Amino acid sequence: MARRINWRIVLSNNTEAREQLQDLGAMAVDRGYRSEGQLEVGLSHAYHHLNFAWHVRHIPTSRYAHLSDREFNQWGRFPKDVWLPGGGLSLAGRERWARKRHLTSA
Repeated sequence: MARRINWRIVLSNNTEAREQLQDLGAMAVDRGYRSEGQLEVGLSHAYHHLNFAWHVRHIPTSRYAHLSDREFNQWGRFPKDVWLPGGGLSLAGRERWARKRHLTSA
């Protein structure tokens, strides 16, 4: 049985990431308001929220509201169980990944 996704937390983190990316877009247009350091911090912040959205997708809101420092650091890291295009998986590996997540039929 598939675990329930906490869409409220996913949406909250995706909104934070989107807002950060919009700020970076504005920074790219405004030559007086940009630096490599600001780009790095902004991208790190956006990635943090995308990573968090994935890791906490099954966490109840009550637990999310009281997460530990360890969980904060762990859940902010890039997930190891996400397949990305160009990530090096063979076609068979991608198919196994998709079946495991019930994205295709066996």
